[in-house]
Amino acid sequence: MPIANRIISHHQQAFMLHRNIHLHIETARILANQINSSPSLSNEQHILLVDLKKAFDSIDHQYLKKILEKLGFPNSTIEATINQSRLASANIVNQNWIHKFNIPLRRGVRQGLPFSPLIFNLAIQPLIIKLHQSIRGMKYNPYNERVR
Repeated sequence: MPIANRIISHHQQAFMLHRNIHLHIETARILANQINSSPSLSNEQHILLVDLKKAFDSIDHQYLKKILEKLGFPNSTIEATINQSRLASANIVNQNWIHKFNIPLRRGVRQGLPFSPLIFNLAIQPLIIKLHQSIRGMKYNPYNERVR
């Protein structure tokens, strides 16, 4: 089992080896059908689906550093990870010209790097855990397909 599957909870399916985002889509469909078919549940239950706009661009480097430290990554790995984005720069491109500035990137992870999705998953892991801990009422585990 890859180390990422031990660090990132099973509640996250996107970008994970041997996991499938379609499982969450199917779970949402099953829950919505159950809620709609049970009048006693429809007034009390909610489903939260989150799509983060500019998700990769939103990760603060200091926050990412704290997450990686808390997970026990060595400083060399943390610095290399953050430097992949921090040392990059942005350019302003217009239809008629390209103006090269050295605009440092203070937040976000670079899209296109093979490990960027994993870094994003690590960054949102605390939110996923907090949301899961705060769930009250009906819980659905897609691995055993029973509603508790």
